[in-house]
Amino acid sequence: MSEHDRLAGCPRPFRGLIAALILGLAPLISSPALADPGRLNLPDFSGFVEEVRPAVVNIRTTSTVTRNMPQFPFGDFFAPFLQQRPGTPRPAPKTYKSQSLGTGFIISSDGYIVTNNHVIDDADEIVVRLADDREFPAKVIGHDEKTDVALIKVEASGLPQATLGDSDKVKVGQWCLAIGNPFGFSFTVTAGIVSAVGRDIGEGPYDNFIQTDAAINPGNSGGPLFDTDGRVIGMNTAIYSRSGGYQGIGFAIPVNMVTEVIDQLRDHGSVVRGYLGVNIQEVTKEMAEAMELPSAEGALVAQVMEGTPAAKAGIKAGDVVVSFEGHPIKRSRDLPRLVATASPGSKSTLEVIRDGKRVKLKIEIGTLPEEMAQSGGGGGHSGDSDRFGLRVAPITTDLMTQFHLPADAKEGVLVVDVSDGSPAADAGLQPGDRILKVGPSAIASVKDLVKVLAGAASGKVLLLRVARGENKLFLPVRAP
Repeated sequence: MSEHDRLAGCPRPFRGLIAALILGLAPLISSPALADPGRLNLPDFSGFVEEVRPAVVNIRTTSTVTRNMPQFPFGDFFAPFLQQRPGTPRPAPKTYKSQSLGTGFIISSDGYIVTNNHVIDDADEIVVRLADDREFPAKVIGHDEKTDVALIKVEASGLPQATLGDSDKVKVGQWCLAIGNPFGFSFTVTAGIVSAVGRDIGEGPYDNFIQTDAAINPGNSGGPLFDTDGRVIGMNTAIYSRSGGYQGIGFAIPVNMVTEVIDQLRDHGSVVRGYLGVNIQEVTKEMAEAMELPSAEGALVAQVMEGTPAAKAGIKAGDVVVSFEGHPIKRSRDLPRLVATASPGSKSTLEVIRDGKRVKLKIEIGTLPEEMAQSGGGGGHSGDSDRFGLRVAPITTDLMTQFHLPADAKEGVLVVDVSDGSPAADAGLQPGDRILKVGPSAIASVKDLVKVLAGAASGKVLLLRVARGENKLFLPVRAP
């Protein structure tokens, strides 16, 4: 078909425009730069991919899943009628095997492998496949739910290992590559750039993600994010998607955080975190103005728990923590992340603004209590649901006293702080409230609440059953 034939179907006023565009593009199409892609200085990653690929592994897990079967073969339509008949038998739960795929990377020649906790969590069997197609069973050395990091091991020697970089030196705009097992397509390589650093995506108090537009999909979890020198700068963990697939926004745990966690997992099988014993909140512009602070930065101490390291060090409610061990505290979430990495028993220096003056305080770091470790609490927060602007904690005797709870207030989880202007504040939640249910789901622990809130689609309205003092009420909250 001639060019005239292709244009013949177009309305006459557009024919000249299309022809002009074709003529205008002709010099570009025939330009030497486009004829020779090398002259555009586009990166060629093939050489370094060959070097780093052997240290990446595919992970296949098998889990046992038990599911309650519907009581009525025709679903819920006849349930209201059939339930009236006593003695209706309830089918036994069905148990079956479920398989999942993920990725990992080798960090030592004797078989230690890093991946995401959610890749291997609750697995009955873990099988690792190397780039040369050898397969090994793997055992879990340790895992940390709060950072979503796990360490597994295969019995092998002489394995290729990845080189770990320094994620503190990662810059926005630099090239990066992801290697993984998306949708089961083994050892897939995708390239992109670092889109942002220090991202908080509401997963927990230790959020500090590297954001990238390198394609990450289900199956990439636990795989490495490389810089162009072949060093691991992060571990691919999550995506932001309305479809469930890649939409240009992926997140990786910085490798420095991964290293801090796996060192403890390798030595102890679990992670011990530092603890101050304070509840903190964000410093807003209005707060900064009211407190005559130089800027809306730092972590405002809302409450100091009795008998804690913070209380012994002289930290007071109203202090604004602006640095910890020389590291500036820009946002309140910076503090629990830094404190969590400090060794219990070590001495640290905090700098606070108190009554307009900078004051340095020495503090001996405590050990994060087990119930707070499970809820994600750290140096400042006891439990964290930043997406809803909500801080919660397990109900303890100390908290019952501090919040003047009734003696029988043992159910649910305790709201310890609500951010101004947040969905939780809009719903009417207050510090001292106890969340008993979200919809039909009973809330017995912080983990229960985090799981329900994390699964709420944006815009969905959740109905909370709340206890306030001696009274109980319902509060609707819309997921952001």
